[in-house]
Amino acid sequence: MFPRRTSISFKFWSFLFAILFCVSSLLSLASAGRVNVTIDDTLGDELTGQLISYTPQGAWKLGQSCTDCTAHPDASRAHKGSWHDGTFRNPQLSTLTPELTATVSFDGVAVYVYGITTGTSSSLDSSALLSFFIDDALVGHYVHAPNGDSAYQYDVPLFVSGPLPAGQHVLKIVNGASSVKKSLVLLDYVVYTCVARREQVRELWGG
Repeated sequence: MFPRRTSISFKFWSFLFAILFCVSSLLSLASAGRVNVTIDDTLGDELTGQLISYTPQGAWKLGQSCTDCTAHPDASRAHKGSWHDGTFRNPQLSTLTPELTATVSFDGVAVYVYGITTGTSSSLDSSALLSFFIDDALVGHYVHAPNGDSAYQYDVPLFVSGPLPAGQHVLKIVNGASSVKKSLVLLDYVVYTCVARREQVRELWGG
């Protein structure tokens, strides 16, 4: 009888442990929430202060104060009143012309890139070819061709990622390629989704 009682006791405690584990997991999920965090083109990550890194040096210009840029959107409609103007020029289609890159790290499960666009081809060439990399893997492109509309469009999603494994990631935006003569990007902000416990959300956002 003793071995049998031991077997029953083992099964009972195993069953109880499984229930407690499931309840604990559900409570953990219930206490967690997803938060969208914005990385401004100039001010950086509103949560960590992480700034976007722009290369080559001097190739990107602060759009709202740029005097020799061809694009002039309404600063009051840009996020925090700023954007970065990146113009890739490669008239000879050379493979030696360096692309423009904007790189930033984040801790999250999704990421989105927003910019300002226009369709004009008279006052400026609004053609664009962007490539997006996450953790050095190519994950998407954005292609924009002028359509004659000179109006500026704001909060335009240039890239939307699929679900990402939770943790640290590096986003790299590449403007231009050896196959194009010109590519213009007006980078406004990046948004990433992170998972935080509700007490952290309340502490961070006062919610």
